[in-house]
Amino acid sequence: MQASGLVSDFSLQYQLKHDTVASSLYYGQGYSHLVLNRSAKAEYIHTMYKMMGRELAMLLSDRFQSPYGDERKQSILKLVSESDERKLFVAAREGRVAWRRTLLGGCTKSGPCEYGGIDNVARCGGGDGKAPCTDALFDQTRVPQMQKLRQTLSMQLDKAELASPLRSSLQAQLRATENALNVLKRK
Repeated sequence: MQASGLVSDFSLQYQLKHDTVASSLYYGQGYSHLVLNRSAKAEYIHTMYKMMGRELAMLLSDRFQSPYGDERKQSILKLVSESDERKLFVAAREGRVAWRRTLLGGCTKSGPCEYGGIDNVARCGGGDGKAPCTDALFDQTRVPQMQKLRQTLSMQLDKAELASPLRSSLQAQLRATENALNVLKRK
């Protein structure tokens, strides 16, 4: 905002509800971020991609299932091979493969999920009336958490107002969770 010259420092201060202009400038220049030395930052990033590589290697097991069956799972994981964890590390670092944990298992979509995905599973499991997400993989070991999620959603649904957006969202998430549990029961 400051670089454009369209918003004055005082307007920015008012919009951000800061007591002084100095506060706005402090946060605007990125001083609020944690400062790591270069080697610590490099080690952190290296470890992050190494762990992602290990998690990607686990995706080949029967523990993870696609709602579209084994063929779809194999096409999602075409770059992943058990043989070399180092190759997975490099592929993850280069962005050729992706993996994020979700409440139902995980997501292999590169880039951000426009539906939430991490904290709202309605789209992942097809609870919105459409087919489940093609990038979703459901984790067999997360069945107890999914059952608890189903119970929590049911309790919240009982308290939600009829015809409210919250109720619609809870219903969609409940359907998605049940869909995921049904996929995992089939195996």
